[in-house]
Amino acid sequence: MAEDPREPYGRTFHEQGRIPVNAEREKPFNVGPWEDRTEEQREIDMRGASAVAAQAVADAGLEAAELRKRLMGWEAAGPAILEALSIAVATVEYDHLKGRYKRTWAAVNALEEGTGHG
Repeated sequence: MAEDPREPYGRTFHEQGRIPVNAEREKPFNVGPWEDRTEEQREIDMRGASAVAAQAVADAGLEAAELRKRLMGWEAAGPAILEALSIAVATVEYDHLKGRYKRTWAAVNALEEGTGHG
């Protein structure tokens, strides 16, 4: 039988959520490893985890759409923004800022390429 594609989500939900929270309970339930769960228990975890994953994807899509919408107004400034970000990446001394600038540059560059300007 083929593995259910939701299983990794359910397993993560179980191992990262259910087991640690249960261990913190004053009177823990008998919650064992994923392999010991019944099909019904696995289905519950897979449905819950899949719903959370779907919402996260939807939220990320809304954020990306909003960023695109905002950047469309800056379309003419795209090349200048990319140049400024390139300079920032090359000259910034702090790694946490360099990483942020690199990620921003990549996002703006992808938008520029998508509009045919890049």
